[in-house]
Amino acid sequence: MTAPTLPTGISIRTRFADTDPEAILKLHQEVYASEYGYGPAFFHYVEEGLEEFSRRFDPASDGCWLCEHNGTIVGSLILMHREPHVYQLRFFVLSPAFRGKGLGHVLLRQGFDFLSAQNARAVFLWTTAEQHTAAALYRKYGFILTAEKETVSMGKTLKEQKYERRLS
Repeated sequence: MTAPTLPTGISIRTRFADTDPEAILKLHQEVYASEYGYGPAFFHYVEEGLEEFSRRFDPASDGCWLCEHNGTIVGSLILMHREPHVYQLRFFVLSPAFRGKGLGHVLLRQGFDFLSAQNARAVFLWTTAEQHTAAALYRKYGFILTAEKETVSMGKTLKEQKYERRLS
């Protein structure tokens, strides 16, 4: 796969700041409320996950990639260590205005470079069946759907999906 390039006007920051959880939550609210009708239960779930990441963040074993445009976060991807050499991909979201420019590929490529440097054995993520475009991107990067479950935990009935990828 050819190395993707960063779109003009976008910078990627890998240092996690105290104000980032609020900005990432706001981006999730903007995207998921308007595009999928997700409500307060989903946003509470995201907020709890961001709080967990903030508490547990270890720059030696966790990674974050925050896309900024004019000082505003317009995309994110976080890799949290879960057990030795196993990571969870979380908070992968892009503002609609910045989609279709290869930014998702840039984030995933940088994330996989990080996983390689960490000698990771596996990476997994949870998403919902509604996320067709994201799922296609995950499959392109070698993720395999390994589990599905119905839930109402996000304020509406959804099918949650777990994707995993083994790494060498």
